[in-house]
Amino acid sequence: TLIPVCWPLHFLSQMITFGYYFGINRIFGFDTIPNYNEPLRLILMLFWICLICDLSVYLYERLQRAEFNARQQLEIAEAKYRSIFENAVEGLFQSTPEGRFLDVNSTLARICGYQSPQEMMAQITDIGGQMYVDKQRRAEFIRLMEEQESVLAFESQVYHAEGYVIWISENARAVRDEEGNIIAYEGDVEEITERKRAEAEMRKALQKEKELNLLKSRFVSMISHEFRTPLTTIMAATEALEYYGHRWSEEKKNKYFNRIQVTIQHLTELLNDVLIIGQSEAHKLPYNPTFTDLDTFCKNLLEEIQLTADRKCKFTLKIHGKKNRINLENTLLKNSQMFPLIDERLLRHIFTNLISNAIKYSPNGGEIDWKVFYQKKQVIFMIKDEGIGIPFEDQKHLFESFHRSRNVGTIPGTGLGLAIVKRSVDRLGGTITVHSEVGKGTIFTVTLPLRFKEQELDEADFSD
Repeated sequence: TLIPVCWPLHFLSQMITFGYYFGINRIFGFDTIPNYNEPLRLILMLFWICLICDLSVYLYERLQRAEFNARQQLEIAEAKYRSIFENAVEGLFQSTPEGRFLDVNSTLARICGYQSPQEMMAQITDIGGQMYVDKQRRAEFIRLMEEQESVLAFESQVYHAEGYVIWISENARAVRDEEGNIIAYEGDVEEITERKRAEAEMRKALQKEKELNLLKSRFVSMISHEFRTPLTTIMAATEALEYYGHRWSEEKKNKYFNRIQVTIQHLTELLNDVLIIGQSEAHKLPYNPTFTDLDTFCKNLLEEIQLTADRKCKFTLKIHGKKNRINLENTLLKNSQMFPLIDERLLRHIFTNLISNAIKYSPNGGEIDWKVFYQKKQVIFMIKDEGIGIPFEDQKHLFESFHRSRNVGTIPGTGLGLAIVKRSVDRLGGTITVHSEVGKGTIFTVTLPLRFKEQELDEADFSD
């Protein structure tokens, strides 16, 4: 009976029976009992055989029970492990050093965009080549495993199943065999895309704050410098008028009054520039479009600037596509809306600064050309001078507040003019570009959209 279930116990019982015949019988002299005591010897033999069988069965039952309990506990442990593995909040994995997944849980599959762990393991056969955006990250992961046995918070960019990139953080350890060779990696994965995005936003905010602090410092420096000179001029002029005005002629007093007025006007313009920059930084730059006659606007503005401009400069204004402009006016005349819908105040900010800069940075004079080109949906303005030019290194910072080119020397300025120009152009939905060579001059090109309230005209009405 015991042979098919537990042959070692059967063998043990046979050996004990054999020992009984050749050992116990001789020790106790059972083999010397007379034949008339044969029943007694048979009873003793039966007793020992039954005792050995009972002992064998008892040992077998204990062994079976111990094996059953061990198997049951193992199954419970496996069930608990699988439950923890499958229901973990973090993604869990086991992989080979060659880059193949041995096991992944549902969370990791979901993080990477797969429907199930089986799908993920079937599609990803090379972790380093298929998952990591930077292929060197897998090599770095393996190197750390070999040197340190584990990695903590190993951050990498990996591809999502849908093609976009996510950030993950890995904690993993190496699994070695008895000979010390790495046979697997196992660990957990957490998606940190939102955290990395928040960190990027925080860095951007810190950089913005740093720029604002620098801007404040430069603003204070500019204010202290730019305001001191005109205020000193006003103070000196008023003191002179106070103490010596009664002895001066009317002509001399008017000269000092005029100096005060010009200086106050300069301060007013400076304060306006600061106000515009502040409004643009707060995204509150006013925008009030009206139907504007651009031809008349450009002519009037140029005349105003010429009144106070350096006589060394020669000004020209050329308007191209005038025929098209007349066609446009005739077509829209019935609706009294014959002009582009543009904020004239912002236009004044743009071209006053550009032309004033052309004059200021042309100390040797020269020609300043202002050209206007009408197109179907936009108008292009080009302002060209023959001034000192702008170094290439400064051109990328040209429209930043308080920035001034390194070759301006002692030419006064605040560094706000072109910043105002850029913000005004942006507010009008246009673009501005610059082409400049040191010592040869500068060309600013401003492109603004022509926004009409009525339906736009056909392209034929605007052709040259």
